[in-house]
Amino acid sequence: MKKETIPHVGELLTQYFEEHRTYKSALARVLKKHKSVILHYQKRSTLQFRILWELSHALEHNFLQDLADHLPSEYTTNAVREALRDEEVERLQGELNLAKAQITMLYDIVMGKKELPKGE
Repeated sequence: MKKETIPHVGELLTQYFEEHRTYKSALARVLKKHKSVILHYQKRSTLQFRILWELSHALEHNFLQDLADHLPSEYTTNAVREALRDEEVERLQGELNLAKAQITMLYDIVMGKKELPKGE
């Protein structure tokens, strides 16, 4: 197993705070913590899962996904990948379009606008 560089969670938080102009005092109030706790989080290279979970909910941002994005894409997961989801949507859209065309044809046949195709 090749040793990978572990992302610095505090730097990830600092980057988010800067990009989104997050006031640490306001975040501390939401989390019911002292502002110094938030500053401490920014200095830490690692944080407990619970803390990341609380920060994600407080800021409505998925920090866990940010960390997961540092892992190689070939790693397995139980989550549905967006690309697979898009493929499934495309497949279902094709089936829907076919069904709509068949319904239209059947309607036209029933209403006498078209005749049944020969050989059927």
